[in-house]
Amino acid sequence: MTNLEKGMTGEQCMMVIKKLACQQGFYTHLNNQLKALKRVNPDGFTNFMQKLEGQNFIDQVDLILYLEIEKIQIERKNQF
Repeated sequence: MTNLEKGMTGEQCMMVIKKLACQQGFYTHLNNQLKALKRVNPDGFTNFMQKLEGQNFIDQVDLILYLEIEKIQIERKNQF
């Protein structure tokens, strides 16, 4: 399987999140949380990156849609 078939790497996902962090509050918060996670719990950060890589995002639009859906699901859980 080639790298293209595998989808985006964790590093590529982080680059998209960092880029969006300059534009939207959700991504700023996510970026800050991920930096803190990497600092205090490197294994947890690695697990999260592996989870993102496992989604096999074709491009940044796939990643953004995934993160937005996750955000909505979290918001719904917090309403109850």
